[in-house]
Amino acid sequence: MFCISDKFRKLECTVGDESPTKSEIRQSLGTSLAQIIFEYNQEAAKLVDSISVTKFPQQLCCASQDSQLKADMAMGMWSEKQKILKSCIHREILALGEDELKKFQAEIEAATQKKLRNEFAEECRMFEAEKRFAIRRNADEIHAQYEEFFKFAQQELKEKLQVDMADIDMKHDKELQTAIVKTRMDTTYDVLRKIQPQINWVVTSIYNDLVQAHRIQKDKMVVDFNNIMRKRHIKFDEKIKNIEKRKIEELYTQRRELEIQNVINIIYIFYMERLHSNSQLQAIQEHYEHK
Repeated sequence: MFCISDKFRKLECTVGDESPTKSEIRQSLGTSLAQIIFEYNQEAAKLVDSISVTKFPQQLCCASQDSQLKADMAMGMWSEKQKILKSCIHREILALGEDELKKFQAEIEAATQKKLRNEFAEECRMFEAEKRFAIRRNADEIHAQYEEFFKFAQQELKEKLQVDMADIDMKHDKELQTAIVKTRMDTTYDVLRKIQPQINWVVTSIYNDLVQAHRIQKDKMVVDFNNIMRKRHIKFDEKIKNIEKRKIEELYTQRRELEIQNVINIIYIFYMERLHSNSQLQAIQEHYEHK
Protein backbone atom coordinates (compact mmCIF):
# COMPACT_ATOMS: atom_id res chain seq x y z
CA MET A 1 0.00 0.00 0.00
CA PHE A 2 1.27 3.49 -0.94
CA CYS A 3 1.44 6.24 1.67
CA ILE A 4 0.56 9.68 0.24
CA SER A 5 2.10 12.73 1.87
CA ASP A 6 0.17 15.71 3.28
CA LYS A 7 0.98 17.83 0.21
CA PHE A 8 -0.72 15.34 -2.13
CA ARG A 9 -3.71 14.99 0.26
CA LYS A 10 -4.13 18.81 0.41
CA LEU A 11 -3.90 19.08 -3.37
CA GLU A 12 -6.42 16.25 -3.78
CA CYS A 13 -8.92 18.01 -1.43
CA THR A 14 -8.48 21.26 -3.32
CA VAL A 15 -9.11 19.56 -6.64
CA GLY A 16 -12.27 17.97 -5.19
CA ASP A 17 -13.77 21.43 -4.52
CA GLU A 18 -12.60 23.36 -7.58
CA SER A 19 -9.79 23.58 -10.09
CA PRO A 20 -6.65 25.08 -8.48
CA THR A 21 -4.62 27.82 -10.07
CA LYS A 22 -0.86 27.77 -10.69
CA SER A 23 -0.24 29.78 -7.54
CA GLU A 24 -2.34 27.38 -5.48
CA ILE A 25 -0.53 24.39 -7.00
CA ARG A 26 2.87 26.01 -6.27
CA GLN A 27 1.76 26.85 -2.73
CA SER A 28 0.50 23.32 -2.11
CA LEU A 29 3.26 21.32 -3.83
CA GLY A 30 6.14 23.74 -3.81
CA THR A 31 7.77 25.58 -6.67
CA SER A 32 10.03 22.75 -7.87
CA LEU A 33 7.33 20.04 -7.78
CA ALA A 34 4.74 22.30 -9.42
CA GLN A 35 7.22 23.15 -12.18
CA ILE A 36 7.75 19.43 -12.75
CA ILE A 37 3.96 18.93 -13.09
CA PHE A 38 3.66 21.83 -15.55
CA GLU A 39 6.55 20.54 -17.62
CA TYR A 40 5.23 16.98 -17.46
CA ASN A 41 1.78 17.86 -18.94
CA GLN A 42 1.58 21.00 -21.08
CA GLU A 43 -2.21 20.68 -21.70
CA ALA A 44 -2.99 20.73 -17.97
CA ALA A 45 -0.81 23.81 -17.58
CA LYS A 46 -2.67 25.58 -20.41
CA LEU A 47 -6.03 24.61 -18.87
CA VAL A 48 -4.97 25.94 -15.47
CA ASP A 49 -3.85 29.17 -17.12
CA SER A 50 -7.24 29.55 -18.82
CA ILE A 51 -9.03 28.95 -15.51
CA SER A 52 -6.91 31.56 -13.76
CA VAL A 53 -7.66 34.09 -16.45
CA THR A 54 -11.45 33.44 -16.42
CA LYS A 55 -11.92 33.88 -12.68
CA PHE A 56 -11.98 37.63 -13.04
CA PRO A 57 -14.79 37.65 -15.73
CA GLN A 58 -16.73 35.26 -13.54
CA GLN A 59 -16.77 37.85 -10.75
CA LEU A 60 -17.95 40.48 -13.19
CA CYS A 61 -20.84 38.20 -14.23
CA CYS A 62 -21.99 37.88 -10.62
CA ALA A 63 -22.01 41.69 -10.27
CA SER A 64 -23.97 42.31 -13.48
CA GLN A 65 -27.37 40.68 -13.99
CA ASP A 66 -27.25 41.51 -17.68
CA SER A 67 -24.42 39.07 -18.22
CA GLN A 68 -25.97 36.30 -16.04
CA LEU A 69 -26.85 34.17 -19.00
CA LYS A 70 -23.39 34.43 -20.43
CA ALA A 71 -21.99 33.54 -17.03
CA ASP A 72 -24.22 30.48 -16.80
CA MET A 73 -23.10 29.35 -20.22
CA ALA A 74 -19.49 30.02 -19.31
CA MET A 75 -19.90 28.18 -16.05
CA GLY A 76 -21.28 25.17 -17.87
CA MET A 77 -18.37 25.17 -20.25
CA TRP A 78 -15.89 25.69 -17.45
CA SER A 79 -17.54 22.96 -15.39
CA GLU A 80 -16.81 20.53 -18.19
CA LYS A 81 -13.26 21.81 -18.49
CA GLN A 82 -12.96 21.66 -14.72
CA LYS A 83 -13.87 17.99 -14.72
CA ILE A 84 -11.34 17.29 -17.46
CA LEU A 85 -8.70 19.27 -15.56
CA LYS A 86 -9.52 17.49 -12.32
CA SER A 87 -9.16 14.09 -13.94
CA CYS A 88 -5.92 15.07 -15.73
CA ILE A 89 -4.32 16.70 -12.72
CA HIS A 90 -5.48 13.92 -10.41
CA ARG A 91 -4.08 11.28 -12.73
CA GLU A 92 -0.79 13.14 -13.22
CA ILE A 93 -0.44 13.84 -9.51
CA LEU A 94 -1.08 10.21 -8.66
CA ALA A 95 1.45 9.06 -11.28
CA LEU A 96 4.00 11.61 -10.15
CA GLY A 97 3.29 10.82 -6.51
CA GLU A 98 3.71 7.12 -7.18
CA ASP A 99 7.07 7.74 -8.87
CA GLU A 100 8.19 10.05 -6.08
CA LEU A 101 6.91 7.55 -3.52
CA LYS A 102 8.93 4.78 -5.15
CA LYS A 103 12.00 7.02 -5.20
CA PHE A 104 11.37 8.02 -1.61
CA GLN A 105 10.85 4.40 -0.55
CA ALA A 106 14.04 3.41 -2.42
CA GLU A 107 15.96 6.22 -0.70
CA ILE A 108 14.51 5.24 2.69
CA GLU A 109 15.33 1.59 2.05
CA ALA A 110 18.86 2.45 0.90
CA ALA A 111 19.41 4.74 3.90
CA THR A 112 17.98 2.07 6.22
CA GLN A 113 20.20 -0.61 4.69
CA LYS A 114 23.21 1.70 4.89
CA LYS A 115 22.43 2.49 8.52
CA LEU A 116 21.94 -1.21 9.28
CA ARG A 117 25.18 -2.06 7.48
CA ASN A 118 27.03 0.64 9.39
CA GLU A 119 25.52 -0.50 12.69
CA PHE A 120 26.30 -4.12 11.82
CA ALA A 121 29.85 -3.18 10.83
CA GLU A 122 30.27 -1.18 14.04
CA GLU A 123 28.96 -4.10 16.10
CA CYS A 124 31.25 -6.44 14.18
CA ARG A 125 34.21 -4.16 14.86
CA MET A 126 33.33 -3.98 18.53
CA PHE A 127 32.88 -7.74 18.65
CA GLU A 128 36.18 -8.28 16.83
CA ALA A 129 37.91 -5.85 19.20
CA GLU A 130 36.48 -7.65 22.24
CA LYS A 131 37.37 -10.99 20.70
CA ARG A 132 40.93 -9.84 19.95
CA PHE A 133 41.26 -8.45 23.48
CA ALA A 134 40.02 -11.71 25.00
CA ILE A 135 42.21 -13.76 22.68
CA ARG A 136 45.22 -11.55 23.43
CA ARG A 137 44.61 -11.77 27.17
CA ASN A 138 44.15 -15.53 27.07
CA ALA A 139 47.08 -15.85 24.67
CA ASP A 140 49.32 -13.84 27.00
CA GLU A 141 48.36 -16.02 29.95
CA ILE A 142 48.80 -19.22 27.95
CA HIS A 143 52.04 -17.88 26.49
CA ALA A 144 53.40 -17.10 29.96
CA GLN A 145 52.45 -20.56 31.24
CA TYR A 146 53.88 -22.34 28.22
CA GLU A 147 56.98 -20.15 28.27
CA GLU A 148 57.68 -21.14 31.87
CA PHE A 149 57.00 -24.79 31.03
CA PHE A 150 59.21 -24.59 27.93
CA LYS A 151 62.02 -22.97 29.92
CA PHE A 152 61.93 -25.75 32.49
CA ALA A 153 61.64 -28.45 29.83
CA GLN A 154 64.37 -26.79 27.76
CA GLN A 155 66.73 -26.64 30.73
CA GLU A 156 66.05 -30.26 31.63
CA LEU A 157 66.40 -31.35 28.01
CA LYS A 158 69.59 -29.30 27.66
CA GLU A 159 71.19 -30.98 30.67
CA LYS A 160 70.16 -34.41 29.45
CA LEU A 161 71.39 -33.65 25.95
CA GLN A 162 74.73 -32.45 27.33
CA VAL A 163 75.22 -35.72 29.22
CA ASP A 164 74.10 -37.79 26.23
CA MET A 165 76.24 -35.75 23.83
CA ALA A 166 79.30 -36.17 26.06
CA ASP A 167 78.79 -39.96 26.10
CA ILE A 168 78.11 -40.03 22.38
CA ASP A 169 81.15 -37.85 21.62
CA MET A 170 83.41 -40.06 23.72
CA LYS A 171 82.10 -43.23 22.11
CA HIS A 172 82.18 -41.63 18.69
CA ASP A 173 85.78 -40.46 19.18
CA LYS A 174 86.91 -43.95 20.14
CA GLU A 175 85.09 -45.54 17.23
CA LEU A 176 86.34 -42.82 14.90
CA GLN A 177 89.96 -43.25 16.00
CA THR A 178 89.73 -47.02 15.57
CA ALA A 179 88.10 -46.61 12.18
CA ILE A 180 90.68 -44.01 11.12
CA VAL A 181 93.62 -46.23 12.11
CA LYS A 182 92.10 -49.27 10.39
CA THR A 183 91.17 -47.27 7.31
CA ARG A 184 94.61 -45.69 7.16
CA MET A 185 96.34 -49.07 7.41
CA ASP A 186 94.04 -50.69 4.87
CA THR A 187 94.35 -47.74 2.52
CA THR A 188 98.12 -47.66 2.86
CA TYR A 189 98.38 -51.39 2.19
CA ASP A 190 96.04 -51.23 -0.80
CA VAL A 191 97.78 -48.17 -2.21
CA LEU A 192 101.22 -49.68 -1.76
CA ARG A 193 100.06 -52.96 -3.28
CA LYS A 194 98.54 -51.18 -6.25
CA ILE A 195 101.30 -48.66 -6.86
CA GLN A 196 104.29 -50.92 -6.08
CA PRO A 197 104.98 -51.66 -9.78
CA GLN A 198 104.58 -48.01 -10.63
CA ILE A 199 106.85 -47.06 -7.73
CA ASN A 200 109.50 -49.52 -8.91
CA TRP A 201 109.27 -48.24 -12.45
CA VAL A 202 109.38 -44.64 -11.27
CA VAL A 203 112.34 -45.32 -8.97
CA THR A 204 114.19 -47.14 -11.77
CA SER A 205 113.43 -44.36 -14.21
CA ILE A 206 114.49 -41.71 -11.73
CA TYR A 207 117.70 -43.62 -10.94
CA ASN A 208 118.56 -44.03 -14.62
CA ASP A 209 117.75 -40.41 -15.27
CA LEU A 210 119.89 -39.37 -12.32
CA VAL A 211 122.79 -41.56 -13.45
CA GLN A 212 122.59 -40.23 -16.97
CA ALA A 213 122.20 -36.68 -15.73
CA HIS A 214 125.14 -37.18 -13.36
CA ARG A 215 127.27 -38.56 -16.19
CA ILE A 216 126.32 -35.70 -18.47
CA GLN A 217 126.90 -33.21 -15.71
CA LYS A 218 130.25 -34.81 -14.87
CA ASP A 219 131.38 -34.68 -18.49
CA LYS A 220 130.22 -31.12 -18.71
CA MET A 221 132.02 -30.26 -15.50
CA VAL A 222 135.23 -31.87 -16.83
CA VAL A 223 134.94 -29.92 -20.06
CA ASP A 224 134.18 -26.74 -18.18
CA PHE A 225 137.08 -27.39 -15.80
CA ASN A 226 139.47 -27.99 -18.69
CA ASN A 227 138.27 -24.85 -20.41
CA ILE A 228 138.62 -22.89 -17.21
CA MET A 229 142.08 -24.30 -16.54
CA ARG A 230 143.17 -23.64 -20.10
CA LYS A 231 141.92 -20.10 -19.86
CA ARG A 232 143.64 -19.74 -16.52
CA HIS A 233 146.90 -21.17 -17.93
CA ILE A 234 146.75 -18.76 -20.80
CA LYS A 235 145.99 -15.92 -18.45
CA PHE A 236 148.75 -17.02 -16.06
CA ASP A 237 151.22 -17.36 -18.95
CA GLU A 238 150.38 -13.86 -20.05
CA LYS A 239 150.74 -12.60 -16.52
CA ILE A 240 154.08 -14.42 -16.11
CA LYS A 241 155.34 -13.01 -19.39
CA ASN A 242 154.24 -9.56 -18.38
CA ILE A 243 155.92 -9.98 -15.00
CA GLU A 244 159.12 -11.29 -16.60
CA LYS A 245 159.10 -8.45 -19.07
CA ARG A 246 158.49 -5.92 -16.35
CA LYS A 247 161.19 -7.45 -14.14
CA ILE A 248 163.65 -7.51 -17.01
CA GLU A 249 162.92 -3.88 -17.67
CA GLU A 250 163.32 -3.12 -13.99
CA LEU A 251 166.59 -5.05 -13.88
CA TYR A 252 167.83 -3.25 -16.95
CA THR A 253 166.92 0.05 -15.39
CA GLN A 254 168.59 -0.90 -12.15
CA ARG A 255 171.67 -1.99 -14.11
CA ARG A 256 171.80 1.30 -15.90
CA GLU A 257 171.37 3.11 -12.63
CA LEU A 258 174.11 1.01 -11.07
CA GLU A 259 176.42 1.63 -13.98
CA ILE A 260 175.79 5.33 -13.77
CA GLN A 261 176.27 5.24 -10.05
CA ASN A 262 179.48 3.31 -10.53
CA VAL A 263 180.77 5.87 -13.00
CA ILE A 264 179.82 8.62 -10.63
CA ASN A 265 181.59 6.85 -7.82
CA ILE A 266 184.70 6.38 -9.94
CA ILE A 267 184.66 10.03 -10.90
CA TYR A 268 184.16 11.01 -7.31
CA ILE A 269 187.02 8.79 -6.16
CA PHE A 270 189.20 10.12 -8.89
CA TYR A 271 188.35 13.64 -7.93
CA MET A 272 188.97 12.97 -4.25
CA GLU A 273 192.28 11.31 -5.02
CA ARG A 274 193.26 14.24 -7.07
CA LEU A 275 192.33 16.65 -4.31
CA HIS A 276 194.28 14.57 -1.88
CA SER A 277 197.28 14.52 -4.16
CA ASN A 278 197.06 18.23 -4.72
CA SER A 279 196.87 18.85 -1.00
CA GLN A 280 199.93 16.63 -0.45
CA LEU A 281 201.82 18.37 -3.19
CA GLN A 282 200.88 21.72 -1.77
CA ALA A 283 201.95 20.61 1.68
CA ILE A 284 205.27 19.36 0.34
CA GLN A 285 205.81 22.58 -1.51
CA GLU A 286 205.04 24.63 1.54
CA HIS A 287 207.33 22.44 3.57
CA TYR A 288 210.17 22.93 1.20
CA GLU A 289 209.47 26.62 0.90
CA HIS A 290 209.76 27.14 4.65
CA LYS A 291 213.07 25.40 4.71
